[in-house]
Amino acid sequence: MDHGAYLVLENGTLQQQETGTRDPTIIRFNDYAFDLSRLSPDLGTITYSVQERFPWELWQAMHANPDSKEAGRFRAELHSRIAAPLYPLAFLIVTFAFLGAPQSTRDSRAGSLISALAVVAVVRGVGFIGAISGESEPSALLLPYVALVAASGLGGWGIARAVIIEPPAFITNVLNALSKSLARLVAGTAGRAQ
Repeated sequence: MDHGAYLVLENGTLQQQETGTRDPTIIRFNDYAFDLSRLSPDLGTITYSVQERFPWELWQAMHANPDSKEAGRFRAELHSRIAAPLYPLAFLIVTFAFLGAPQSTRDSRAGSLISALAVVAVVRGVGFIGAISGESEPSALLLPYVALVAASGLGGWGIARAVIIEPPAFITNVLNALSKSLARLVAGTAGRAQ
């Protein structure tokens, strides 16, 4: 049992049916091993994709042959993993900068919410672009970090100064017009339903 995959059962019974007999034979055992390697094809050597490797494996593979195309993929994946936990923090700061300032209940937060979502989408999009471009151009791997620092820094500055960040007037006007149209449509539909 040195090689292969086995299922080892302990302290049980095994029921066997021999051909031509009516009654099964029950065998009690202390240890019984099933050879599972017969049930699966021989996979040979398993090769893990870039996304399935541990960070230290990415680091080692990246430095093993630094001029290869594979090294660029390992480098991009390693930087993506480093930046990944920073995104939620940056998104929190940006969202609080847009929505954290006190406003009356009559003020619509839709414009601020949409603006915060747009900034978050841009920051994450820059991260994707940097990771994809970073496979062939290592300097592109700086893009996600620049976007994260800029978003966090500007958001933190806005929070510290208690600046109310509002979307541009044309966006606010469009959102107000859409909400009024929607309100009229709902009122008209509700009136016809009665």
